Amino acid sequence: MLFLNRRHFLTAIIDSREIKAVLLDDKNRLVKMASAVTPVGAFNDERIHDPAVLAEALGSLIKDWPSLPKEISFCLPDSQCFFHLFKIKSGLTEDERLAAIATEAKAVIPVEPEAISWNYLSLGTRETEVEAVLYLGALTEELKAYQEVAKGAGLALGVIEAESIALGRALLSTEAQAPQAGVTEAGRAILKASDSLASVGVYDVKGRLIISSVTPLPQPATAVATPGTDQALVSVDLKPDLSAVASEIKLAAHFAKESFGLSVGQVLLTGHWVENQQVISTLSTALGLPVIKGDPLLYLTKTDDQISALLPWLYAGPIGLALHSTRPGWPVDLVATSLVKRFKPNSITEERSAGRRPWFSRLETYLILVIILLVVGSLSYLFWLKDLFN
Repeated sequence: MLFLNRRHFLTAIIDSREIKAVLLDDKNRLVKMASAVTPVGAFNDERIHDPAVLAEALGSLIKDWPSLPKEISFCLPDSQCFFHLFKIKSGLTEDERLAAIATEAKAVIPVEPEAISWNYLSLGTRETEVEAVLYLGALTEELKAYQEVAKGAGLALGVIEAESIALGRALLSTEAQAPQAGVTEAGRAILKASDSLASVGVYDVKGRLIISSVTPLPQPATAVATPGTDQALVSVDLKPDLSAVASEIKLAAHFAKESFGLSVGQVLLTGHWVENQQVISTLSTALGLPVIKGDPLLYLTKTDDQISALLPWLYAGPIGLALHSTRPGWPVDLVATSLVKRFKPNSITEERSAGRRPWFSRLETYLILVIILLVVGSLSYLFWLKDLFN
């Protein structure tokens, strides 16, 4: 029936190896999850080079999916994002806060402000009269490339969110870790490994990202197919030098402790290293912390063995982005500000909204009006009958 149709959320992430897409309904049921090989040359050096070719590959991947929405949202790899923690005066109006953040960003971002689209995540007042905010930005040119991919696949552009934000939404439980002695709060870190990069995010007890960094892997992961399957990452031959990764996690943890009194008590692993026990053991020993597999199916209400066999940890980012409708917190949208009105000097909001489906079509609006008139008319008739027989 018209008013019983579920809303669905289509999300994706693109890297040099694959285009990964997820379709979730508004009850956190996983409808579809699949990937397609990224065409050669279309995505290199962590950037989109050929939106048209990527759009064709994405369209072919999802063309037979049921209940497709009219728009798609993307996770943006952290390597394409600018992350900075700023401390500004608390109690500012929204316009004053934006101006203060823009001033701070101009001093540290090595790009002209007009070339950046950005947003921020408030981390609350940590000191007297001081508010901590996490600045997240990306080149507007890059975001427009994602818009071209969506348009080429016949879809409107929804949200573009930094992958580390989405990973936190997918992997972090609401159960806070017990703080260590002398430390005010305890948090967690998420490590994601890809072919050549490792990203590290540290999150507070509420699951809010407070720092994210990316480090190159000295010896990129080498994937080998498991005999009898076409899944290239079921079995992985890894002998990476983990010293750089361990150092990056320690630096992030030190920053969190110095800035917020936040002790990292656990590291969650996602990406290509999840099934490598040697990596897990080595990292745990080097860090002196438990390193465990992140579970991207944690908040999904229904999965099946067939879907679970598709290496869900490789889809943690798109799953987390799709969960924004039911998990706490709005998406931290780098493209626009349709949910939280915010000014960005080089926004592509107007271009995006032109192709977006309104909440109700004209037919649905007319039907709602008819129902309201019928209800009002029925009530009026009942009151008239009551007066007639009294």
